[in-house]
Amino acid sequence: MGKFSKVFNLFAKHSFSYTAPTLLRGWRQGGLQVDDLYQSSKNDVVKKVARPLLLNWEREQTKCSKAGNKTKKPSFSWALFSSFLLCYLPPLTIYLITECIFRTAQPLLLGRVIRYFGGGSDDGSKKISYLEACLTAGGLCLMLFTQQTVNHPTMLHLKRLGMRLRVACCALLYQKSLRLSRGALGQTSVAQTVNIMSNDCNRFDEFSIWVPYVVIAPAHTLLSLYFVYQYVGVASLAGIAFLVAFLPYQSAMARLFSTVRFAIASLTDARLRYLSEIISGIRVIKMYAWERSFAVRIAKTRAKEVAQVAKACYLQAVNSSTYFIASKLVLFIILLMYVLLSGNRLNAEAVFACMSLLNAVQVSMTKYFPKAIGLGAEVRITCKRIEVGNTV
Repeated sequence: MGKFSKVFNLFAKHSFSYTAPTLLRGWRQGGLQVDDLYQSSKNDVVKKVARPLLLNWEREQTKCSKAGNKTKKPSFSWALFSSFLLCYLPPLTIYLITECIFRTAQPLLLGRVIRYFGGGSDDGSKKISYLEACLTAGGLCLMLFTQQTVNHPTMLHLKRLGMRLRVACCALLYQKSLRLSRGALGQTSVAQTVNIMSNDCNRFDEFSIWVPYVVIAPAHTLLSLYFVYQYVGVASLAGIAFLVAFLPYQSAMARLFSTVRFAIASLTDARLRYLSEIISGIRVIKMYAWERSFAVRIAKTRAKEVAQVAKACYLQAVNSSTYFIASKLVLFIILLMYVLLSGNRLNAEAVFACMSLLNAVQVSMTKYFPKAIGLGAEVRITCKRIEVGNTV
């Protein structure tokens, strides 16, 4: 019974079937209550999650104070990186296997199945047998099933890690806010701390999902282009040149995201500071009838903030537009160079295999990778703001 229970628990964990009783209870009751929910895991308790970050941050502060260099400040980004690096290694390894091996092998298996129906390739490859075609199709289905089965629990784990990052940062800010002196209160404000905890720290939740693609996307792209080279030869170098030219564009977009994110955070802090001052001095404002002038001031600050938010949305739209054009343009350039340089005729196996490989690159390199770069720039600004708030 014990072995059966362990196997069932493993199946429920990976299939998310353990949520069915809770969902059914909510449907029967017309909603869920707090008592109907599970208790938080012991690994997600604030005391356990925040302790490594607190220790590493204190170590950074001690290191800078002992150095005696007043220009060097403790790095909150390094403290955060040191605290949670080991937690990200298992999901990164799993994603490297599923993306770089399983996802890359699927177009190759698809090409062999197409070769069976096409009667061989123009490059002299022989037609494969019916049994080999069936085994290849079965392997393709097995890889698709395994990839989806493994990726979903891994993404859930990454979301939990993002939640832990957010909770640890909020705990550090809360602990610092309890020890602020009167002099420190003149350099910061309650509104700024609340804005960092409620708005900036939420970036960790989304960033945690996409951060593995900073490593996976380039590796997957190089591996896919290698197999494209096996199909079309030197014509693939044209696609490689286009992707290399794409990297400075991503670097420039990351800098723009950082600038806009910092401007939005500063304007939000200013608006919340004005609102806090208005609420604390509302009696004086009412007595002198200053409501209209303060309302105009808040409206102007909010208009500037909305303008920066709109600019961030435009940048996101421009960055996302590459997802729809990059792979199509690379495929067109590669196949055009293949026909012009070698004079060979296109065959179904080469076209479909190259198209599938580049479509996989399209998802990882032109969608997930830019998203990770943009969110990384925002998280960098968040770390700087937390660093400033904790060194006051």
